[in-house]
Amino acid sequence: MNTLEGGRIVISNPLPRSLGGTEVEWRLAEEVRLGKFQGIGPDVLGDVGHITVDPYGRIYVLDIGSEEVRVFDRAGHHLRNIVRDGEGPGEITYHRFGPGSAGGMRLLWQPPNRLWIDAGQGAPLAVDSLGNHLRRTPWRFPYFPAGTLATSTKLVGADTAGAVYEELTVDDWPDRSIREFPRLTHIVRRTVTRDHELLEGDTLLIETRHLEMGVAEVEAVNGGEIAIERPVRSDARQVAWTVGPGGELWLANRASYRFHQVTLRGDTTRTVGLGIPAQLPPGRVDASEYEPVISEFRVSPEGWLWVLREPQAGNGDDGPVWDLFDNCGVYRGVASAPFPLASPHVGRRGEVHGVVSDAFGVDYVLRLRLESAHGTEVVAVGCPFQP
Repeated sequence: MNTLEGGRIVISNPLPRSLGGTEVEWRLAEEVRLGKFQGIGPDVLGDVGHITVDPYGRIYVLDIGSEEVRVFDRAGHHLRNIVRDGEGPGEITYHRFGPGSAGGMRLLWQPPNRLWIDAGQGAPLAVDSLGNHLRRTPWRFPYFPAGTLATSTKLVGADTAGAVYEELTVDDWPDRSIREFPRLTHIVRRTVTRDHELLEGDTLLIETRHLEMGVAEVEAVNGGEIAIERPVRSDARQVAWTVGPGGELWLANRASYRFHQVTLRGDTTRTVGLGIPAQLPPGRVDASEYEPVISEFRVSPEGWLWVLREPQAGNGDDGPVWDLFDNCGVYRGVASAPFPLASPHVGRRGEVHGVVSDAFGVDYVLRLRLESAHGTEVVAVGCPFQP
């Protein structure tokens, strides 16, 4: 550990003998499985689009096929169905873009008792754990200048101080005659009022990529014609980010095991690294030239970093692999699931929830627990600095 001029703390971990083996061995053991192959009832899942878990262990399953959110208790017993399809109180319009696609819909739990159902560029809906309607917030775009075009937005995280965090992508494309333009990715922290209103928030630009549009192509649609402009080249996305329960923002270049805790002003307060820093790609790279080593990462309630490795080519049937750093930034080892796991949710005490599909396309929701062969537990440990 070093403290640099200006106060930034840097924690450097030596590279283990192999990135897949360390002194502490972990395994993910299955504890609960929701879903059945056939039959009737709430535990027969249709098409799981997303999941989230609250601090009591209740599991919320966004079932696109059934167009509802199914709620199960910690033991896997069905409690209720909420948030059905519709436009009334406590309802939302479900989207599906092709088989197995949630259409950008996501679930986000916010303490102490607020469940967000995010429909992409729709209106985020807030309900309580019983499904009672709290508020529907029209999606708005007031904090960027005219001439820009928001292409997507999604709620990604929530903290315990009453804020949610949104990822917003914006195209700076004021003139359609310009064939190449930047695509900007922002983190937006939005405070939520006691009346459950999403307020305009502070923003941090974390990445600028560039798109090159092709010449408009004419397609026939329902007997008419429509001109469609398609991107012909796009810089690869290089930055991953996440937020901790206390509102701690973390950024990482996906080509390097360097994780930076930052403020919304862009100041870096802590850096956690593993091994010798990699040679980072230049500011603009073609997707074919860019080889990321991390896919995404999350912060557990204990402050541990769970770093999901980028899947290797040809290993599509292998389960996810995480590198683990404790709340002080010390590298603790590696853990993997024995099968592909979609929508992984990292919870307290080393619990991981996710969605797995069998050979027949039937979805199941699993809870796995991280266990150490040496009895090590996932807990917040004392650090030689104030994290």
